[in-house]
Amino acid sequence: LMGTGIPRESEKMLRESMPALNIILKEGGFLGVRCNNFSPVCQIDTVVPGGAAEKAGLEPGDVITDIDGTPIARFDDLQMEVGRHPPDEEIEITFDRRGVIKKVKLKLMRMKTE
Repeated sequence: LMGTGIPRESEKMLRESMPALNIILKEGGFLGVRCNNFSPVCQIDTVVPGGAAEKAGLEPGDVITDIDGTPIARFDDLQMEVGRHPPDEEIEITFDRRGVIKKVKLKLMRMKTE
C-alpha cells in the first residue's frame, strides 16, 4: 500500500478482515513511473499519466541516477528512496537522457486509489 494514502482505520479493517494477508503500509510519496525490476539500471519504461514524473517532464527511456544526491542503481533503489519522502515533498532527480545528464525538481504526489 505504497503512497495510497489509505486511512489508518481502513488499514486496521483490512488487517482484521484478512489476517493471513501480509499488508505493508508505506506512507511515502508517488513518483509515477514503471521500470523493469530486472534491469541493471533504473530506466523508466512507462510514465504514469498525470503523475509527478510526467508533470516534471520525465520520459520513457530516461535513466534515473540519483535522488537528492542518493545514488539510484536499480528500480528497487528508486522505490526505497521515493518511499522515504512524503507526498507533497519536493525532491531533485538526476537522470540520463540519451547521454545527457539532467536534473529536475518535482513534488511527489499521493497515489490515486480510484
